[in-house]
Amino acid sequence: SFDSPLDIRLLEEAFLDVIKNQGMLRATLSRYDKRKLWNQHHTPDRINIPFIDLQHYSPTIKETLGQNIVNEIIIPDVQAAYTEENSVLYRPLLVKADKRNHILVIYFDHLIFDGMSGEIIERNLLTAYQSKEKNQNPEQPARILHTSSSIL
Repeated sequence: SFDSPLDIRLLEEAFLDVIKNQGMLRATLSRYDKRKLWNQHHTPDRINIPFIDLQHYSPTIKETLGQNIVNEIIIPDVQAAYTEENSVLYRPLLVKADKRNHILVIYFDHLIFDGMSGEIIERNLLTAYQSKEKNQNPEQPARILHTSSSIL
């Protein structure tokens, strides 16, 4: 989670940097002669991270909505991607919990992700974001963004 003002465009650019450097985030499965094969694609030119604003809801409703979105939309979408050809096996979602707190949820299929991968991706994403933020405002020192991660 990011507990300071967040520039969504910079976050999307930073996520693209991570995708560029992590081949499995560019990999898809396809069928060939009754087998599934991995295909690694080029980094997309742009990514749009879906965004939902829950800041005006009570904590109980935020938690319920968040769980419903993950369980009813994101997880089934990733599971469906496994049977589709040329679909990445992860889905990001940015949630605005309150005025200063954004939570980036990325649901990964276990074929491309394990617990250690989460730490690496989180660190790389933070580093890329802070670098882009600092370059945007070079006279200001990079802010430390406090993070926590949850693997669903």
